[in-house]
Amino acid sequence: MGCVNNKGAAAASPKQDPDPKPAGAAPEQAVAVTPPANNSAPPAAGAAAAPAAAGEDQAKAATKLQAAQRGKADRAAVAKAKESGDVAALREKVNSHPTSPGKNGKSAMNFGNKAHPQTFDARKDWTVDAGAKMGNAAWDWKAEQIDAFCKKVELDFGNTDPGSCKAADTLTGKDLCKEEGFEGLFGDGPEMDKVSAGMREVAISFMRDQCTCTEPMAPPSELAGELAVYTWDAARVQQWLTEDVGILEEAEPHLFKGTVDGKVLLMKYDDGLFTGVEFEDGQKGADMVKENLEGQCLSFFDVVASD
Repeated sequence: MGCVNNKGAAAASPKQDPDPKPAGAAPEQAVAVTPPANNSAPPAAGAAAAPAAAGEDQAKAATKLQAAQRGKADRAAVAKAKESGDVAALREKVNSHPTSPGKNGKSAMNFGNKAHPQTFDARKDWTVDAGAKMGNAAWDWKAEQIDAFCKKVELDFGNTDPGSCKAADTLTGKDLCKEEGFEGLFGDGPEMDKVSAGMREVAISFMRDQCTCTEPMAPPSELAGELAVYTWDAARVQQWLTEDVGILEEAEPHLFKGTVDGKVLLMKYDDGLFTGVEFEDGQKGADMVKENLEGQCLSFFDVVASD
């Protein structure tokens, strides 16, 4: 398995120092890390190209089919872990997407050309406000907040058949935290998709809120703690990147230097943290991280709403 930092091949030019060290650099300054050189020769072109292309097409088709099952598999893992209290099983299975690269021989990472150093900024340079931030704690939402959410996602209650929800005032905040119940409430069409996408955004926002306040919420149970990304240390993030997302240390060593904890992951995953990370079937590392992270955060909502 391997992963590519797709920043483009280096042009033929005089060699430069790939890892300049500016004098007097502060500890909080962004660092440039040079990933290892790619010593693997590319596959021969010509006759082998057609079978390779066919294999890639099949892999992409399989990925799409598996994606359709991902949400239900994730919800089943959460439900099973909640019933059994098996936190170890949750860590292994929840949000362990069947479409994740490197799982069971599926899409692998491609090392590609690593001639240019990867610049990586792990500074915790965001503003932290005093007190708690619980506005996105959807399990505690009242009627006004639920109504505002429904309007924001443009939920059409006349289009929720065969779902049972026909008005915002019939919903509770906990209903919106349990993705496994969305189909029964909003049908299996576009209205369910609107709620699912909207709640994933809310869940990410809640996690980020906990990174930017002085009184973050303490997870109410060990199970919730496993899903509370804002509490993760760097070792837990590295485990998650490898096992759930499929990003390998040998391909992206700058992400495995102990500087990316849960807060950095949450605050910078969509701000250049995974720029250039790409897999052999064309999937972007940033997209894979986003999908896995959103599912992780919404699963946290499910567990907390059930506690």
